[in-house]
Amino acid sequence: MLVGGFAHVARSYVRKIFVDTRSIDRRILFITYSGMDEQKLQYLQALVRQYCPFERVYLQKASSAIASNCGLVLHPARN
Repeated sequence: MLVGGFAHVARSYVRKIFVDTRSIDRRILFITYSGMDEQKLQYLQALVRQYCPFERVYLQKASSAIASNCGLVLHPARN
């Protein structure tokens, strides 16, 4: 579990997910979110671009019930 403000937690989480980008399919990334404003979404996309740029990024808004059962916030495809 990560603890802290949004920027700190987002940075730590994205760094952890993209620690080894060699096996990631960089064609498509789905970001499923709930209750996140536009500014936070843009911040998250910018963080992802720093670690692993994707050709296409799809933002998918979900209900809180669905988002809490999705597992990871970021879903990069692995080769």
